Amino acid sequence: MKNNIQFKGKPYSDDISFIRIKDHNRIKSTLLEFNDGLPPLQGEEAYVDSVSEKIAANGIVYRLQTNTKHIGFFSLYANDHTTQTAFISFIAVGPQYRNEGYGSKLLNKAILTAKENDMKTMKLEVLKYNTNAQKFYKKHGFTFSSESENSIYLERAI
Repeated sequence: MKNNIQFKGKPYSDDISFIRIKDHNRIKSTLLEFNDGLPPLQGEEAYVDSVSEKIAANGIVYRLQTNTKHIGFFSLYANDHTTQTAFISFIAVGPQYRNEGYGSKLLNKAILTAKENDMKTMKLEVLKYNTNAQKFYKKHGFTFSSESENSIYLERAI
């Protein structure tokens, strides 16, 4: 089914869909594909492998794509049923797709996924130097929660 979606005045008429990724190797390749839009993954194969294994075991990953192109993805933990708090570990959009509304589409899907898993709050970490991401999340209702030496932690009710 064709979507006629318009992002910031730019018509887009290709099929756009979210694809759930569960396989460790596909998660790993997605992390590497969008590495430029993520906090430094420290460039070590073993580190990326470890992160993707953890996400495959405990997280939820969706990739936003057209029939032929990967646009972006998010990784979410929605398994803390005691506090009903979800945590976005990664959200990234390919450089050629930024500022066209795809980040909002990914975030909205992450929020919906968290709600479907009975979560009531969503948290995330943003590096202090990433002011564009901070503005993006604040625009979407996230507020300051705490900070560390290098990061700011944001949260919102969902």
